[in-house]
Amino acid sequence: MTPPSIGDGVFYLKLIQMINQEAINDCFKNIIGFEQAFDESGIPSLKEELLTSESGKTVQRLHPILSLENIYNCYIYPEGQFSEYLMRKREDAIRNMITKLYSKKNLTNISQELLTDVKMYEGTGNFRNLIVKNERFVGYKVTTHYKNVSLSLRTLALQLSDINQATKIYVYHSSQIEPFKEIEVSHSKANSIEWMTFGENKRVILPFIKGGYYLIGYYENDLIGQAIKRDQYFQRPPTCNSCDHANFELYNTWSKYISIEPFYVNAEFIEESENRPKWDEGAEIFIDGTNWGLNLALSIVCDPSDLFCRNRELFIDVLGRQIAIEFLTDLAYSSRDNQKRQKIASAAFFALGNKDNGQPGLISEQETAIGALNFNTSELDKICLPCKTEGQKIRVRSVY
Repeated sequence: MTPPSIGDGVFYLKLIQMINQEAINDCFKNIIGFEQAFDESGIPSLKEELLTSESGKTVQRLHPILSLENIYNCYIYPEGQFSEYLMRKREDAIRNMITKLYSKKNLTNISQELLTDVKMYEGTGNFRNLIVKNERFVGYKVTTHYKNVSLSLRTLALQLSDINQATKIYVYHSSQIEPFKEIEVSHSKANSIEWMTFGENKRVILPFIKGGYYLIGYYENDLIGQAIKRDQYFQRPPTCNSCDHANFELYNTWSKYISIEPFYVNAEFIEESENRPKWDEGAEIFIDGTNWGLNLALSIVCDPSDLFCRNRELFIDVLGRQIAIEFLTDLAYSSRDNQKRQKIASAAFFALGNKDNGQPGLISEQETAIGALNFNTSELDKICLPCKTEGQKIRVRSVY
């Protein structure tokens, strides 16, 4: 048997922008937990967050080789970071399970990218047209028209009268008090509009959260100087297609999927504190025809993460087998140099690979199980559902 291929990892990199990795990990991580080691075993106590098992299954009971003692003594990890190693391997299992599901079931069609880095508008403001600061929070309310759709933000633009080397853009969600994300960009051009990215291949993912919307903007008190205004409307297309064709096309492109509303919140509704909590919803005042000196380039992708999480009970056996594969692979290829490691490595190889008597090993069993794992994709919005699979209903079974 050869070491695991990097192909799955490369394939998953293409999926990261289309699924909410954080949400997937959060909804799957507590399905299968760990048992605490006995005090006299000499193994460090595991962190409390590793001990939850919503299914009742634990890693040590997935395979006879996977005792905590074997894992602790036969694999190399940084000193004092055994719990972190266990967490990381469980996250790897969740990631690889989803990767294999996509690859085996050819699910890339349900994670299509609907728009890629589409600007909200084209053009700049007159540098003499300054927005007077009034201690407000100003920005955009962004609402998606569909469930199972995530927003992705990789770059944004500011047009400010002065250089603001460290500028913070805040992202709130209507369902949460604390900021959902804080984006820090380095602004270096006075008066001119400047597009800024958040680092190589780095994106801010804004997943669909039922019954809410996102608020993206900045606090005027944080600015050095003032924002430069462009008279930009987001609630209607430009009235003249021929004289503003670029913005006419942009509006018709993004308005199919989202709505954008400029707004502000007056100072008396803003709590002055370090964590910058959100204001009450009724404090938002909407005013079209301004851009606050801020432009966003948004991607819109079909994100089936919520679909997977709603059906997570169907994944228990497949996830358990994938967790076992991750740990057994580490044991099989461990570089520890001791007799005990050699014996366990041989047993791990045997468990993973097909047997001499024709019985499948765990890797083959997992391929079969994933092939049998299906769910009703009709729960997705039609805009994200390929016509050939729309409305299909598939039986679910397990090889266990």
